[in-house]
Amino acid sequence: MLTGKKTIKFSVPGIPQRKKRVRFGQGRAYTHKDTVNYQSLVKLFFQARCPAWKPQAGPVILDTVAYFPVPKSRTKWFKEMCEHNEVPFVKCPDYDNVSKVVADALNEIAYRDDRQIFDGRSREFYSNRPRLNVTLTFYDEIKRPKKPIPSLLPKV
Repeated sequence: MLTGKKTIKFSVPGIPQRKKRVRFGQGRAYTHKDTVNYQSLVKLFFQARCPAWKPQAGPVILDTVAYFPVPKSRTKWFKEMCEHNEVPFVKCPDYDNVSKVVADALNEIAYRDDRQIFDGRSREFYSNRPRLNVTLTFYDEIKRPKKPIPSLLPKV
């Protein structure tokens, strides 16, 4: 059973970035500089929101909502719909690559390891104000109960 729920919300202004593919060369793996820069930005805004935060050990839920700019070539009615977050963004980057960059950026900052993320949702929309909204929900670390848990199965 999950207990001790804490929720943190923060926003990263600007066009959301995706996690770019790792490149290999000269016997090493290289993370693209755009990915490293965006991860630093995510860390900065998390640490500004929670300056004295210690990495948590329990399960985590990560929800992201990415808002991408509306293309100037779109029609007036399309732009009006975008003002109300009614138009999903269905182009590149993939929705899960935006969540990956956040999960990796907050590794050892918000939680000990991104393997603790057990659930989440990622959505993408058009907006006149591009940004990335992040919601993290932390639960207490799962520990062995002091009393035995009664079995729901009948005894044989």
